[in-house]
Amino acid sequence: MLNLYNYHNNPQSLPGYQNRINLIPDLALDQAIKNLPNRSPELEPIILKNHACALFYAKDVIKGRWKEAEHIIINRPKTATFYSIWILKHRWKDAEPFIEQDTEAWNIYHDYFKDK
Repeated sequence: MLNLYNYHNNPQSLPGYQNRINLIPDLALDQAIKNLPNRSPELEPIILKNHACALFYAKDVIKGRWKEAEHIIINRPKTATFYSIWILKHRWKDAEPFIEQDTEAWNIYHDYFKDK
């Protein structure tokens, strides 16, 4: 998601600036990482709006499986690949039909799990 606040010479004047963490998944993820070692359940609905943010929240904040995010991660081939490798640490059979649609993602996934 594009963060328009980064491209404005006076972002404080833009609507929603005071509430930007509750609007932009990347900013919500950044805030959640600052809140470590605690989870940030109030930011999770915002983070769930972006598949990549959900992946990194699972990896860097939860440090494990985040079932609530799997429905948005599964249909994004590269995100599903890295979720399988970094989080699940095993093949994710349900995601394989989606991962196969992206040659690069499939090659990474297949090479990583071929001997496991």
